[in-house]
Amino acid sequence: MHEIIASPMARAGMRSETWFGILGPLIVTVGGRPVHLGGPRARAALAALLLADGQIVPIERLIDQIWEDEPPASGRNQVMIAVSTLRKAFRTAGGDPDLIETVACGYRIRTADLDAHQAEVNLAQARQAPLAWKAALLRETLGLWRGQVLAGISTRPLRAVASRWEELRLSVLEDWAEAELDLGRHRELVGVLGVSVAEHPLRERIRAQLMLALHRSGRQAEALEVYDQGRAVLVEELGLEPGHVLRDMHAAILRDEPGVRWAGAGARPARAAGGESGTWQAGSGVRPAQLPPAVSAFTGRRRELGALDTLLDRQDGSGELPLCVVYGMAGVGKTGLAVSWAHRVADRFPDGQLFADLRGHARHAPPLRPEAVLARFLRALGLPERSIPAGLDERTALFRSLLEGRRALIVLDDAASAAQVRPLLAGSDSCCVVITSRSPLGGLVAQDGARCVGLDVLSPQEAEELLGRMVGAERMARERPAARELGELCDRLPLALRIAAAKLMARSDWTVSGMAARLESEQGRLDELRHAELEVRGSFELSYRALPQAAKVAFRRLGLLDPPGGFAAWTVAALAEVPLPIAEKLCEHLVDAQLARPLDQDATGCPRYGFHDLVRLFSKERAHVEEALDSRTAAVVPRDELSARARRADQEARRARVPVGDTIPPFIATG
Repeated sequence: MHEIIASPMARAGMRSETWFGILGPLIVTVGGRPVHLGGPRARAALAALLLADGQIVPIERLIDQIWEDEPPASGRNQVMIAVSTLRKAFRTAGGDPDLIETVACGYRIRTADLDAHQAEVNLAQARQAPLAWKAALLRETLGLWRGQVLAGISTRPLRAVASRWEELRLSVLEDWAEAELDLGRHRELVGVLGVSVAEHPLRERIRAQLMLALHRSGRQAEALEVYDQGRAVLVEELGLEPGHVLRDMHAAILRDEPGVRWAGAGARPARAAGGESGTWQAGSGVRPAQLPPAVSAFTGRRRELGALDTLLDRQDGSGELPLCVVYGMAGVGKTGLAVSWAHRVADRFPDGQLFADLRGHARHAPPLRPEAVLARFLRALGLPERSIPAGLDERTALFRSLLEGRRALIVLDDAASAAQVRPLLAGSDSCCVVITSRSPLGGLVAQDGARCVGLDVLSPQEAEELLGRMVGAERMARERPAARELGELCDRLPLALRIAAAKLMARSDWTVSGMAARLESEQGRLDELRHAELEVRGSFELSYRALPQAAKVAFRRLGLLDPPGGFAAWTVAALAEVPLPIAEKLCEHLVDAQLARPLDQDATGCPRYGFHDLVRLFSKERAHVEEALDSRTAAVVPRDELSARARRADQEARRARVPVGDTIPPFIATG
């Protein structure tokens, strides 16, 4: 467990219009935007009203709380001016100025959405919660404190009232530490409790907890030294010997009593509140195991499996979450790789495995919202439905709190974007997250340090091996040349290979050569590559559907040309009749959607791109379905006309990055 850092749970205030924060410097937000409150008098008046917790505060008391013993003669008028300033600030920010009511001879705040109230609600829930849930709730509650309560407001009457919330924070800290110790997280607690003891040397319960955490971490001498230091402080400053809490802990550690030992996970069975079973605790309660079955006949991918293994080998102490994105074209086997690897390493994650299909490219359903996924995960971790928070930020914070210090594996399949995934990431480097997506999710790479594993089609040997493992090695061996040809006709794409193998398995009278013959015709190949709910065409269609309109036009017109050496941006500029800079962006769109792949550079140094065969057939198919006859005819033109189009597009953009004329690579379309 890292040192407690203030959690921005103030964002929860965005659920209501106006939110107030006193557990730190005084802040007010309207719709999540900060409100400028004015000068010290206005801030002090607001603090006094908030600390009154909905009660009427007479003007005379406000004068005393703002100016203490030396109020000015104009104190009453200045209080009214301060209230007017606050109301104006609320109104300017789009809030309700009538939140501050004038009642009889004073004022009150009505129905304030206050961080301190959230702390009280959390504490009430924690008292009834199972152990792991209690620890998570208390940790989140500690995150509500952003520093000294009402920092910057220094009058004695207000500081005296604010001290109640300072004392509460220490009580929450002690209760949280006790729950964490019961969960066996003593090593993680040492640093946090050490800081707290230094700040509050007379607090005996915190000191005793630090002694216990040190003792259970194998640091008995240090634990006894903490006692000696505490005794010296108490005698010197208060003239008192330590109380029974410290004395009992000291004696138990000296005797190494069973009560101060940690017997391992499961030593303290969790008790469910209200008769509910299900707390998530290593060795007892709920341990999620959500991985789907490993894919059958998984073949090859040794390099990619090795790259995933390196996620678990890092020991640099950076605290970074092991995070990897497995990306590639539709049907290339991303899910199969991620799930197969997850099963291989599941024993290294004793606290469970979580899995979610994020539906980033589902045919008949929108992508799953992260808050819905978090609700599923929290239920899987043992939380009752009534205890799951409403907002995305709160669910994310609670999810990460429950996983803190745990060894859990999270597999997020078919992600649509980095924004969909980011709230689902664990915060602890003891966990590991593997994501599959059709794009590399560059935002996760840049911002979250994700590694990337790109998948391409199988090698010829791996394609043949996959067919043999599914259909039968003997059957493949009898028709080895036909098996090799079948692999190439399937473009060595795992989805296509599995569909072909499934058909052969369903029809024992079919030969491998016969199956290859059914795929020879380009016009009917995509029709053949469908079986039950599996369909190559449908997988490509989902990627195509997500493209911008201009990229769709470029994609299908490229399918009419079929250049064996690939294509460059100038080709797209000519076909789509767009400036070269736009054409370059369209090429990148196709690459990001995994409908095109980067090749090498051409003779002019420009990047070239290409289609896999099955993608090319799909591209041509879309052109015949969506392009008018004159558009299809215009796409296949002599080289000179295509060069002229490229030149016009280049001139329109006023750029000359691609030379035209003789330097344009020869194009095979002859019209």
